Amino acid sequence: SRPFELYQEALMYDPTFAQAEYRKALIFKSQRNYPMYMERLDKAIAANPSFVPALYEQYYYWFGRLDMNSAQTIADKIKAAVPQDPNNEYFSASTHYFNKQYDQAIASAKNVIATAKDLANPSAYKIIAYSLIEGKKDTAAAIPFVDDYFKMQHKDEFMPKDYTLKAMAYSTTPGKEQVIYQTYLDAVK
Repeated sequence: SRPFELYQEALMYDPTFAQAEYRKALIFKSQRNYPMYMERLDKAIAANPSFVPALYEQYYYWFGRLDMNSAQTIADKIKAAVPQDPNNEYFSASTHYFNKQYDQAIASAKNVIATAKDLANPSAYKIIAYSLIEGKKDTAAAIPFVDDYFKMQHKDEFMPKDYTLKAMAYSTTPGKEQVIYQTYLDAVK
């Protein structure tokens, strides 16, 4: 394709141009050619080890395949590449959660919230809520984190499971039947 050829030309002039390899990787991703996708991401990172977009892509690739060890390795590279971004800790919180390391997930997500404050990734609140419900069996303690997640998350970013999370959090609190009912109505909308 013409874009692929243009990226190849850019690399002829500057072999360290990570953006070109990254863009080629996205072309392979759109074609579902994952071996070539990962190969191009590796080349982008080799050209520039702190090229965060390629690292993000690799993290989500491994995360989506539930290979949490590989995902955590990439999360560590992201944190090293941009140590000043407090939201980077969210990647570790996610992998801890999926490894059922609930205490570590809670600690990492709380660190994100404490350091990033209003700019915190809203999903950090969700990680804490899930960890409290699944790991600690404490639905009541999860409620404030669920509420904060629903306040901070952009409306277009909600997923069906988010409403289930909210219903689960309120499910054991007497007198909250209306909140649960409204949550399911919101999910239908």
